[in-house]
Amino acid sequence: MKLSSMKLDVARIEAGDWVENIPDCGNLRIKTRGINCAEYRKMIDARLFALPSSKRRDPMEVQRVQTECLVAACLIDWNLTDENDAPIPVSGALAILTDPAYDPVRMAVAWAANQIAASNAETQEAAAKN
Repeated sequence: MKLSSMKLDVARIEAGDWVENIPDCGNLRIKTRGINCAEYRKMIDARLFALPSSKRRDPMEVQRVQTECLVAACLIDWNLTDENDAPIPVSGALAILTDPAYDPVRMAVAWAANQIAASNAETQEAAAKN
């Protein structure tokens, strides 16, 4: 295996990019940084460390912190609309992503951020040439 095939596209991870073809999400597009961007890693470490140790083992509490960090550090934009096709601003994302009824939206944002996190520099260079 070539080392270059394992090199991440750090610039894309930090700057973010649009992700399409999100499973089971129709035409939803999400612009996000990678879940491994420096800001997310810094934020998640600080917020989880600030929790009492008993809450650090609570999956729901950890998910809440992860979601807050995902919105604050990763999510840049999306094309989400309401029932009247009016755009929902990304500034309202935290309320949506922390509502259990909209868990598929939270999972879509996390999936998109993970796709960017796995961006391979070699693959991105090849795609840019095409």
